[in-house]
Amino acid sequence: MNIGIDMMGGDFAPLEAVKGVQHYLSTSQNHLFCIGDETQLNELFQQHGISSPFFAFSACIRSDWIP
Repeated sequence: MNIGIDMMGGDFAPLEAVKGVQHYLSTSQNHLFCIGDETQLNELFQQHGISSPFFAFSACIRSDWIP
């Protein structure tokens, strides 16, 4: 199963979302697509020792961007 997660939304994001991904990956092998700022998320994933072949980053489009 593939699951997409908006990592940048919600209270205390993206830190709380990163903690949730860390917990989820410790018990599952479903693929996660973490949607958000890859640079910021990568730093948090490294700080929390998260490394897994079961997740990937995807860029987001900000609501204030004008095409």
